[in-house]
Amino acid sequence: SGSRDAGFFNLPSALSETGISVWEDFSQELLESAKVCAEGVIADIKSGRIWPPAEKVMYDDFESLFPAAYEDCIDSTGFEEGIKL
Repeated sequence: SGSRDAGFFNLPSALSETGISVWEDFSQELLESAKVCAEGVIADIKSGRIWPPAEKVMYDDFESLFPAAYEDCIDSTGFEEGIKL
């Protein structure tokens, strides 16, 4: 079996720096960890655990994305109907 590399797309503001980079230290352990994480996210989505969002979180790096309470900024009707699995 041949070797496989992982990579990512760079989409910076400078068009000249756009490109594909190889993730040099990517390993089988990282791949397995990512798989476990993805399976946890899928389980949470299926159980409905992701909606509605928590009212209060310890750290919120994305708080500035909403100028008001998320309920006032998001029409969640389609999302809520879509997670009934």
